[in-house]
Amino acid sequence: MSLTACLQEHAKWSPVTGLGFEYDPDNALRHTFYEVPNMWPKSDHSKLPADEHEADYVYDKEPDRFYFSLEVPLHRKLFNYADN
Repeated sequence: MSLTACLQEHAKWSPVTGLGFEYDPDNALRHTFYEVPNMWPKSDHSKLPADEHEADYVYDKEPDRFYFSLEVPLHRKLFNYADN
């Protein structure tokens, strides 16, 4: 899998300042231990109701959906995003 971002100018002058990656927004796979689940921020990609903070544990599932977010400098405009 590759991630490509094309900016209006050459990449030398318009770097990507941050990249976010997420594959289990509801923590159903328990790859992260939340000591107090209701204190952790809820993901934008979560499918749980507002009153639930953690999904039920699923022991035999593998990640099948991945979320990426890019941050670029404010003075540059990101105009193309491709996921191969």
